[in-house]
Amino acid sequence: MVRTMIPGRLGAEALQAIKFKIRTSATVCRDSIVPASRVASITVYSIGIGGQPCAVPIRPLAEYVSTEGARSANIDFVEINGLLGYGGTDTSTRKVGFASLYFGAEAMIAPFGTLLGDRLQLALGVGVISEGGRLRIPAMGQLRYTLFGGSSVVSTLRYVPDTCQFNAVGRPTPSSSQATLTMRDNYGERDSSAYVIQEDKNVYGSFRPYIYVEGGWIFNAGFEGAGATPSVNSDEYAQYLLGVGMGLPITDLINVSLGYRFMRLNLRTPCPVCPPDVTGLDENFFVLNTNTVHSVLLKVGVHFPW
Repeated sequence: MVRTMIPGRLGAEALQAIKFKIRTSATVCRDSIVPASRVASITVYSIGIGGQPCAVPIRPLAEYVSTEGARSANIDFVEINGLLGYGGTDTSTRKVGFASLYFGAEAMIAPFGTLLGDRLQLALGVGVISEGGRLRIPAMGQLRYTLFGGSSVVSTLRYVPDTCQFNAVGRPTPSSSQATLTMRDNYGERDSSAYVIQEDKNVYGSFRPYIYVEGGWIFNAGFEGAGATPSVNSDEYAQYLLGVGMGLPITDLINVSLGYRFMRLNLRTPCPVCPPDVTGLDENFFVLNTNTVHSVLLKVGVHFPW
């Protein structure tokens, strides 16, 4: 059993509740949610010596109301995308590119909340792409701007320290620095092992189209010709990506985006026209090639807001 809440509707306050998970068979569990004010105690017992009944009283917690105003919820996210890109024909000088398509995956996290406002989010991520049989690892940042999307204010309860406190030792109370909390007049006996804060949250809908810009460095996964050295022009080495696009969370879990991505990729190849190296080394027999990719990129993945 854990403490939970019953959301308030049509101006009603959220209610403290107890959630029971009851095993009805070896493989089936059922949940039941009961208002905390209607639960008197839980009795645990077993058969045999030492199996005497043990009754744990269940009481609601002291409640505090936040006067800080509505906080933003489910604006942060973790996202895992599969991606498919079309880069056209290989236009590199020594044909070090790939045949039209590349594919890969990426994982991104946006943990900064409303640091940049309710509509602008910063996400950081890492991925892997395969082009021409070579694996590359981009590390990137992405800025998303939400064009529009409705939100609603809901009343929620937050349990401190957690939802598993029932008649435990200790009497936690909010610190004096939390001046935005006021205690609600509660009637009846209260459990002092924890407390609960009622606060308003802005909950956003799933239909929130956005535009994005992204950029980052591209690292190699260890294929033949990776890296800058040895080569006669190692100072020209640089691998990065830049992109823009538009996306849409189709449901609470599915995200789709379409955009443009530019990539600058390098590959070392033998250089048959380079002069012999007088030192006896083979550095001058390799040249660093650059492949610039202009591509259309489709991303489809799962989106976990919180």
